[in-house]
Amino acid sequence: IPMGWDDAYGQPVVVIVEGELDKLAIEEATGWEYVVSPPNGANPSDQVFAYLVEICDHATKVILAGDMDDPGKAFMAELASRIGYDRCYQVSWPGKDANDCLLDQGNRAVRDCLNDARPFPVAGVISMDDIAGELRQLYEDGMPGGDSTGWKNLDRHYTVRPGEITTVIGSPGSGKSVWMDALLINLARNEGWKFGVCSPEFQPTHRHGAHLIANYVGKPFGDGPTPRMDEDEMEFARKWLANHFWFVAPEETTIESVLSLAKFLVRRHGIKGFVLDPWNDLDHTRAGGVSETEFIHAALREIRAFARNHGVHFWIVVHPTKLAKLPNGKYPPPTLYDANGSAGFFNKTDNGLSVWRDYSDPGAPVELRIQKIKFHEVGGLGMVCFRYDRLTGRYTEAACPE
Repeated sequence: IPMGWDDAYGQPVVVIVEGELDKLAIEEATGWEYVVSPPNGANPSDQVFAYLVEICDHATKVILAGDMDDPGKAFMAELASRIGYDRCYQVSWPGKDANDCLLDQGNRAVRDCLNDARPFPVAGVISMDDIAGELRQLYEDGMPGGDSTGWKNLDRHYTVRPGEITTVIGSPGSGKSVWMDALLINLARNEGWKFGVCSPEFQPTHRHGAHLIANYVGKPFGDGPTPRMDEDEMEFARKWLANHFWFVAPEETTIESVLSLAKFLVRRHGIKGFVLDPWNDLDHTRAGGVSETEFIHAALREIRAFARNHGVHFWIVVHPTKLAKLPNGKYPPPTLYDANGSAGFFNKTDNGLSVWRDYSDPGAPVELRIQKIKFHEVGGLGMVCFRYDRLTGRYTEAACPE
């Protein structure tokens, strides 16, 4: 239980620090009692995060006054993401923390630092002072890219950065959903990402879970022509996946209900990615006079605001409209402009991927076309190919046909 729960819960202003001595230092310097400290410093459990978010439920201002080291800054940034940037203010201490400031410079310095707390940047309201630190880092280190997809060939064209939207298109049966699962497993295994997944088409949920387990283990889940995983392997994978994946199944599949549950997963579990697969299964009921294009644009604006405000990468899987066959009798690879409903899926997304498979040739590789990359430091346009293992759901890099 965080120290100071009774002091801070229900208060209009809450101060969060990293240690008990910091709480006492602020109380001594200011007389403020609405200060709370987690029990384990900058390494809280998800349950402690949930407690801190609950304490701040009624606060209109949350002052994050953690330590100035990297773990402290990361802890405060995670708290801001879960509480909501619009209510959070950040303190800059001249030394390591509030206690050091009190000991070295006295009460006045502590009060000045707290009163000078600056608001966290909120999407749409950003000053040059808000981004001074980021500008300095960009100047010194260059533009940061995204996290690795786990496939070196793809990383040259597409990496995954929190706060962005990726739209994935592909014809039914092209493998876009199982490719998405493989990407998520890679990010969870290699980068420690956590995910929320809303997949109305991939039901029942335990069937989806079995598919993820097979991908993680690299062996079939059930009996078949090759040896299946044993019970210990299955249980180990299930426990590992339980720390990285949460399924979302709202009673009403509206964009509002999906985003509400996504926000819950951010605050409770700290997810970094969310998948909506497919967009076409959402409830698209519209008010009178609202066109489908207007409805989609409004929904994508809501998704973009959620992704940026909470630092979550949001994937949207869409089906194409009916495609016309080429002279050779094959269907062409779909583009984002072929998305069923609106060209807004191309205009509003940060990244666009198209999955294509030659149904006439079972041995042909799966082609992934990178059709849009908004920020060059994340990747660039191009095409990569994969071999798909139907027994495990895994994808391995392959040479593309000439």
